[in-house]
Amino acid sequence: KGYLISLITAFCIMLLPIVCLAEEEDIGKKADTYFNEGYQSYFKNDLDNAILKFSKAIELNPARSNYHLFLGKAFQKKGIMPKAIDELKFAVEIEPDLTEAYVKLGECLYSQGLWMDAENAFLKVIKLKPDDFEGYYKIGQVYIKNKKVDDAVSNLLKAKDMNPEEPNIPFYLGQAYLEKDEIFLAISEFGNAIKLESNNPYYYYWRGNAYFASGDYRDPNDYYWRSVDDYQKAIEFGLATPYVYFMYGNTILNRAFYCTTANRKEDSLDLLERSIVKYKKVIEMEAKASNAYNNLGLAYFYLGRLDESITAYKTAIDLEPVVAFFHDNLGDAYYKKAQFKESVTEWNLVKELDTNYVMSQVYAPVTPRPIKQKIREAKRRVE
Repeated sequence: KGYLISLITAFCIMLLPIVCLAEEEDIGKKADTYFNEGYQSYFKNDLDNAILKFSKAIELNPARSNYHLFLGKAFQKKGIMPKAIDELKFAVEIEPDLTEAYVKLGECLYSQGLWMDAENAFLKVIKLKPDDFEGYYKIGQVYIKNKKVDDAVSNLLKAKDMNPEEPNIPFYLGQAYLEKDEIFLAISEFGNAIKLESNNPYYYYWRGNAYFASGDYRDPNDYYWRSVDDYQKAIEFGLATPYVYFMYGNTILNRAFYCTTANRKEDSLDLLERSIVKYKKVIEMEAKASNAYNNLGLAYFYLGRLDESITAYKTAIDLEPVVAFFHDNLGDAYYKKAQFKESVTEWNLVKELDTNYVMSQVYAPVTPRPIKQKIREAKRRVE
């Protein structure tokens, strides 16, 4: 009898690994089933269900890098970046050479403003795939944010050589050149991006900014004036944001100032009216746009509509009371309206707000005067 019990016990012990192995295989199959269901949901953009299924797969089998990768990608697409970062870090811990996980990790870190961590992730991508453009392209974007602009240019140029058909490469290269104040190279690269993708509003918007930066109202040429066409294109292709309208208005206002200095009065008046339309559009979209109210005040000022100018400046000041040049501009409007006490009050505020404030109306067609001189002149008028 004892011998029989021993025999049965030995047989059971021999069966135990087989039973455990069968259970592990069953768990693995269940995990794969959940993953495959999540995979299908992911590509149908049913992200909630994808996250649920991927999570269940990981509960059953947490050692699969691919499970963590796709859960991270699902969280990324849903905009839940901290959880995406965690899962992608798990993925590369399990499989240190998983390039896609480093790419996605870098993107998530970039989106959170974690520039140095993003840089390290993309350096790993370059190390793993030195012949692929993506690492150079992605790290170029990070270097722009890190203010390593020369590094940005060199990496983006490498990416461009590897993939000359990707329009975002010259787009970011243009941004890098703009950071370096190499305006005409920036304009050229934004133009290259537009050639590759002619309906992307961001490309027109950024080229418009580059054109705008190429000169100011004192320039006799029309080069910076080309920004008007680009801002209009950006709006037509869907980037109808307050800031695009604001820059559009600034370009028109600057052109009006140029026409004033060139004694082209009719052109100047027409352009001032057009700039007002753009600034009002900004305010319609963003009621707290203090700079739009200030520039609206400038347009009214040069049209001689002083009451409207004062109202616009006051609104800008109500929104941002500590901006010195808002008070300076309001002082100019009061002075021109012969309200000299009010102008002195505003200019004294300028001195309190910014002890180093010297010049006024830098972008307007008047000779800038020191604040102290303006106060003396106004006080003489009061007396």
